[in-house]
Amino acid sequence: MKEDLIEQYINYLVLSGKSERTIELYVPIVESYLIFSNGNPLAVSDKDLIKFILYKEGTRSREQCIGALKHLFTGVLHSPKKMKFVPKPKREQYIPNILTQCEAEKLMKNIGNLKHQAVINLQYYGALRTGEITNLQILDIKKDATIHIRQSKGAKDRLIPIPDHLLFLLRKYYKVYKPEMFLFNGQNSPIYSDRSIQKIVKKYCKANGVYRKIRPHDLRHSRATHLHENGMGIKFIRDLLGHKSIKTTEVYLHSSTVNLREAINKAS
Repeated sequence: MKEDLIEQYINYLVLSGKSERTIELYVPIVESYLIFSNGNPLAVSDKDLIKFILYKEGTRSREQCIGALKHLFTGVLHSPKKMKFVPKPKREQYIPNILTQCEAEKLMKNIGNLKHQAVINLQYYGALRTGEITNLQILDIKKDATIHIRQSKGAKDRLIPIPDHLLFLLRKYYKVYKPEMFLFNGQNSPIYSDRSIQKIVKKYCKANGVYRKIRPHDLRHSRATHLHENGMGIKFIRDLLGHKSIKTTEVYLHSSTVNLREAINKAS
């Protein structure tokens, strides 16, 4: 029964247009829930359902768990009311660690390993999500200095322009490493891992005097902020980031304290 439910669940997600990444996240959650429920998902009490969700640590993990279960109850078990009483977790608000433009410029240039330089420059200048980098294929890099992002978050494709110097760097990387399908390969995997990108970002930030905790996703935040500070309109930034809503893009834009101080002085 478990195998049949998982097969139905995957088919439902595919038909709903969910991305491969979302399916990869949701299926293990449902598998663990079926074990938790002893193969009888509808028999779980409201109390125990909440308890299962609370096993997940962090708001984002709990949001993913709720999303996965909602699709299970709605699309496969035809019992959407089962999740109606589950509250939406309140997401923690935090200030991301944004690089200054000087820090970003220094970091992009001072990376000794060619592959690592290509990865970090691509994440920053392309304002890409980490998953978009790891899933990028050679054929997605176009001669006209654009990159085809396929079926990313929200199951959307988009074309984004990249600077000529980044295209030159990627060509240089390709000639040396000669990847066959995916642009970046792992040591024992055809795909470079998210964890590997986290490690190299941490390593080179520290090597370049940035001791704040900078995550790979902060490079995306930084690029969006820098473009906005330099006069790019928010609608263009929205398209670059692949957001559906301007409100989502606004979350990514963080004025530097220098610009904020100048604005306050001017207003005063």
